[in-house]
Amino acid sequence: MITFRSLNADGSYNYTLGRGIVIEEDGEKYILSVILNIDELRQKDEIIEKHHKRFQQIAWLQSHEVRAPLARLLGLTDAIYTDLIEDREELKQFIHHIKQSALDLDAVIHKIVQLTDTDKKVDK
Repeated sequence: MITFRSLNADGSYNYTLGRGIVIEEDGEKYILSVILNIDELRQKDEIIEKHHKRFQQIAWLQSHEVRAPLARLLGLTDAIYTDLIEDREELKQFIHHIKQSALDLDAVIHKIVQLTDTDKKVDK
């Protein structure tokens, strides 16, 4: 099996898969060859690979970046719920940290939403 790449006049390439076998019949040898245009298969593979990379980015964001602000929110709300706060000033600090964690979580969610839009790219 051989893959051929040929250059078109417009600078693009055509990809062709060729396969041949030798058949011997009645003392005569014949070559049977099959040539397939595999451009469409290559394009589909590239699309699948692009989506796979995007899903890997989303999985990484969900497993790493979402968990940090979420863990902080859970810890802060648990501290408020169990009455670990002693005065109003400390409560204000807790509320400030809750707001910041919520904003951090919102930013990560926006990154994930951007990744679901196939026309946009987002860096980790």
